[in-house]
Amino acid sequence: MNNELSETLARFEQRSAGGLALLPDDLQVALQATPDAFRGALGAALFNLHGGAESSDYGRGLDCGHAMGLLTAGFALQLISQAQYRALAAALYEIRPK
Repeated sequence: MNNELSETLARFEQRSAGGLALLPDDLQVALQATPDAFRGALGAALFNLHGGAESSDYGRGLDCGHAMGLLTAGFALQLISQAQYRALAAALYEIRPK
């Protein structure tokens, strides 16, 4: 069980890092000041959004909505500023499925 958990966490970290890497450098730097859990969840959502070429328009819409919801929560919890929220929201729509 412990090995399985380690593998699952490693996959989550890879997905998270891959998703965050899709953002412009300035936004990546801005997110470094946020909690690990927020960055991890947002990165994984961005990875899903980018990797969704095989999913339907509905599935990609859900992925986008999930990422937007995380950004909204981050702003509401004051993890990111209003300017960061706007820049990250704009960046979401630049991420295209591969």
